[in-house]
Amino acid sequence: MSNTKLIFTVGFFFFITIHILNAQNSLTSHSFLYQNEYYYLTNRSGKVNEKIEPFTYADSFSEGLALVSESLLFGYIDTTGSKVIDCLFYDAGSFNGGLAYASLEDKYGYINYKGEFVIDPNFDLACDFNGKYARVVNRNSDFEKYGLVRWLEGIINTSGTLISDKYFESITFKEHGVINGVVNDSIFVLSQDGEFVFEKLKVYTNGKGETIMPHFYGGDSAMGAFINRNVRYPPSAKAYGISGKCFVKFVIDEKGNVTDVMPGDISHPILLKESMRVIKTMPQWAPGITNNRKMRVSFTVPVNYR
Repeated sequence: MSNTKLIFTVGFFFFITIHILNAQNSLTSHSFLYQNEYYYLTNRSGKVNEKIEPFTYADSFSEGLALVSESLLFGYIDTTGSKVIDCLFYDAGSFNGGLAYASLEDKYGYINYKGEFVIDPNFDLACDFNGKYARVVNRNSDFEKYGLVRWLEGIINTSGTLISDKYFESITFKEHGVINGVVNDSIFVLSQDGEFVFEKLKVYTNGKGETIMPHFYGGDSAMGAFINRNVRYPPSAKAYGISGKCFVKFVIDEKGNVTDVMPGDISHPILLKESMRVIKTMPQWAPGITNNRKMRVSFTVPVNYR
């Protein structure tokens, strides 16, 4: 197979329609009990803290704080249930290294433990910090340079500086802290000096080898059934009549693990967070193989809520 990149991008051309499901009970490892479509804060013995009203959404505790939602806005509580940052953000993420992405309107930046923006909201989308770096996303305004991709990805450091002042068609966080960025037929690797360095893209030119794409065991229908079984239609979305389609992007690595889960497009945060949560819980896939080498493959799955 000639001209085959290390990372393939595949879009599923089917829609997984999520209907309102019966409540499922699930005790997480981070002190929340999901019951009757709400998230209840629990104590260390797993008992519900009845003094705290349940939340329409809650994420795992990270650095002592948990992202929660009341109605359609996000804020943070500590392990006692005390509100540390009021629910005033349109979207927000988990704290890592003292920073969390947040959005008040249509632009994203990063806040500290006080809820103050320390990295200005200049991005169209943002992701949690992974160590010293975070992925940010902006619309493509230079089709001549980057091609017909809609979104461009960049990496910032904890100061909010765009590394090497570069955007890429795609960025991959690999094992052992390796970060790759791809533009057209060029690959850039984040060096130990904290800059992206050009590296010749590895291309397999032996056309005799067979290419097998990664696949969910049981096929597309089994994956759709998995998502339908595990999704939780947010009660606030139902209450406010929020529905529609959202896209989740992820990578199946050389071992078949689901990694690099991130937004695939701009969607309502309450639906997108639920879609990403379910994708992260998917079991291992059968990995992709080309010319007898296992490969990383990027997928984008549309999920339609109604």
